[in-house]
Amino acid sequence: MPRVAAAQFSAVQRLLFEETLHRTVQGQDNDGIARTITAYACIAFGNLEPSLADYAVR
Repeated sequence: MPRVAAAQFSAVQRLLFEETLHRTVQGQDNDGIARTITAYACIAFGNLEPSLADYAVR
């Protein structure tokens, strides 16, 4: 299970980075990129939360 959880987090991070890079290359302003990526991160990690919320809790 640790590798699966790590892979899920890594995939989200990679996709957020790629989206940031894409928007930067398009010339979008930094504040707009930050707002969009923050929203995407909330959605992505929110989708992971139900399956990982109880994982490795002390």
